[in-house]
Amino acid sequence: MNRESVLTALTDYILEVNYQGYKPDPRKVLAVRTSDRTASLRNAGTPIRQEVYYFIEGEVFPVVGVASARDPVFKRFQDPEVVGPGHRLPQEWLPGAQSIISFFFPYSE
Repeated sequence: MNRESVLTALTDYILEVNYQGYKPDPRKVLAVRTSDRTASLRNAGTPIRQEVYYFIEGEVFPVVGVASARDPVFKRFQDPEVVGPGHRLPQEWLPGAQSIISFFFPYSE
C-alpha cells in the first residue's frame, strides 16, 4: 500500500474519533485502490471496482475485494509455490466472467 496515503487516512480518522461529538459509524472504511495502492477514509457505499475495503469500525471487520476476472494475478495461483496447478481460473469457473468479488470474515475460533 502507499504508506503516505494510509498514514494520512488513519491520522485523519484518529483525529476525527477524538473529537467530542464523534459517533461511531459501522460503514467507515479504509478504501485502497488496487491501481496505485493509495488509501482514503470514507463511508462505504456502493462498492467501486478495483478497490479493497478494510472496515475499521463495528464488531466484524470483513475484507472485501473486487477485481477483473482477467487480472493476471489469478494465473499466479496456479504456480506450485502459491496454490498449485489444480487451482481453477475465473474463466474456468464461469465462462464470460467479468469481475471477481471476494469476502473474508475473520473469526477467532
